[in-house]
Amino acid sequence: LGLGIDEHSAALGDLLADLESGPTRVLERIADLLRTAMACESVSISAEGAGLPNSPPGGDPVIVEPMESGGLVVGRIGLGPRPGRPYTAADVQKLRHYATLAGHLVAAASRHRNWRELAMSDEVTGLPNRRYLIRFLTDLIERARREQFRVSMLVFDIDNFKTYNDAYGHEVGDQVLRVTGELFRRHTREHDLVARYGGDEFAVVFWDAEQPRV
Repeated sequence: LGLGIDEHSAALGDLLADLESGPTRVLERIADLLRTAMACESVSISAEGAGLPNSPPGGDPVIVEPMESGGLVVGRIGLGPRPGRPYTAADVQKLRHYATLAGHLVAAASRHRNWRELAMSDEVTGLPNRRYLIRFLTDLIERARREQFRVSMLVFDIDNFKTYNDAYGHEVGDQVLRVTGELFRRHTREHDLVARYGGDEFAVVFWDAEQPRV
């Protein structure tokens, strides 16, 4: 396969360890592994139906193989020319083996990303939840300590929120929460953080002050 058994196993182990890095990193690692294993000039990988990015094109592929997982095509792998010798039937079989492996890895990375997003998101408002807020603040405050800048956090709740639920039902109460979160998100900068802390409580994290907010 262009790699020794030990190198091949180590490369696959690294790929599995990279699942937490997300589908983009997994695609990059698969392309690197294939380029070495197949001794080709370029590798292009397209991922379909999972919101995954495509690897940069490397020219017209000479051979193409679909990536499958659970009976579904999740993408395709294309190999560019190989200097010095054409591809053989054995090479096509090798690529098929890699495509099957890559399909499972891409699907696993996509599931891992979705699970992580669900764990860090509030299901009612779609905002980051308290778990994400605490992790974000921990990293930001440590950075602020090193770089000597200020961090501000606004914490607020909705007055008499229980009365909305009692009078109009929880569906209307959930809509009030969603509109409140979206209102604050629209009126903060892209890198400011708006999170639902819990119940009717929200938090907004500001730093890197600009005029006139200084």
